Amino acid sequence: MMNAMNSFLCDYPLSLKEALLVPCLEALVLQSFGQDVCWPSQAGLEHFVGCFGHSQAAFRTALSRAKKQAEIIAFKDAEGVKRIEPSAILKTYTRYFLAETFVECTFSLLLFHFSTHENKQRYALKELLANLNYVMLTQNAYLRCGNDPEQIDALLDRHGFTENVYHFSDVKQIPARLEQCIAVLYQTDIWAALLKDYQTQFEAYLQADPSDTAEAYLRYLYTRAAFHKNIMSRAPSLPIAYFPESQITQSIFDALQKHTQTHLAAHAGFFRQVFA
Repeated sequence: MMNAMNSFLCDYPLSLKEALLVPCLEALVLQSFGQDVCWPSQAGLEHFVGCFGHSQAAFRTALSRAKKQAEIIAFKDAEGVKRIEPSAILKTYTRYFLAETFVECTFSLLLFHFSTHENKQRYALKELLANLNYVMLTQNAYLRCGNDPEQIDALLDRHGFTENVYHFSDVKQIPARLEQCIAVLYQTDIWAALLKDYQTQFEAYLQADPSDTAEAYLRYLYTRAAFHKNIMSRAPSLPIAYFPESQITQSIFDALQKHTQTHLAAHAGFFRQVFA
């Protein structure tokens, strides 16, 4: 059974940099549910990534890089313990996905422009939009379904893109020619098979891995983060009329939310145990 669980984690991996951010964002999740937890210790982060095969040297390199890229804030608490806090931008991004509801069936269209010397900013915006499940229509036009306009605008503002973007939100009807291209734009045939396979593995994983040990909790954290990276931010976010398998993504998101809420006190206890 353990080999099957390890295979599932290998099939849907996280990079080392992504993995070291997981406990930082978990602290934010627990805090959002009213749990009194500190930001994770650096030693706790090192232990966490070590559980998934990353060496001490690799961890220190990734941690240094994350600091330089301003993704995290390192500090010492009143007792001298080295702790790691996620950046303000990462907090905003995480809160966006915590608030995802899947209830909107309107489209969001973003048009943007940059000067020729602003290529770095252009690439940064495209990366953000890809992580938010937008698809490219043209070089300067991206489409998404099911967004929260206020949350999107807050993210754009937080990243400093407000002056570069025209956001057309709550678009209720897209042109018929574009509707005909939806399947190709979103690769729905490929994703339908991938989501069905993921759902089978995910359900087996949760049932096989009890939530009453610290080790199981750490694997759950990794699995939830890997879902957001590999599925939530990549699978087609479309109305059921266009892509019935959207229900799979929603059901897994809901299951993870329910799991977190059901085991909230235990999770907070394990978090304090590992990351104090």
